[in-house]
Amino acid sequence: MNKLSVNSLENCELGNIAAERIYAPSTIHRQQCVSTPILIRGILMLILFNICLVAGVYFFYVYVNTLPTDERNKLNTAFCSVAAILVFISLLNLGDLSKTNSNFYYI
Repeated sequence: MNKLSVNSLENCELGNIAAERIYAPSTIHRQQCVSTPILIRGILMLILFNICLVAGVYFFYVYVNTLPTDERNKLNTAFCSVAAILVFISLLNLGDLSKTNSNFYYI
């Protein structure tokens, strides 16, 4: 009997799973795994990115507290306006905007 007469999908559909187990490789190929140095580098990049975000927010907070009250209020108003527009757009995208059923669930 020819081993390659039927492809993998047809073997599964025919219920010939034993043949697939015999001829399938038993170990995972090295190319499919993530190597340890790449994994460590990714974790370090994620931690450094979060540290930079926290430091940026802290320095922005210190900067805003050094401003006079009038400028602080103007900056606060602008920041709240931009945040409200971004939240509105995000909630609009979460809704169902299909033609037949246009529902805005979150607004």
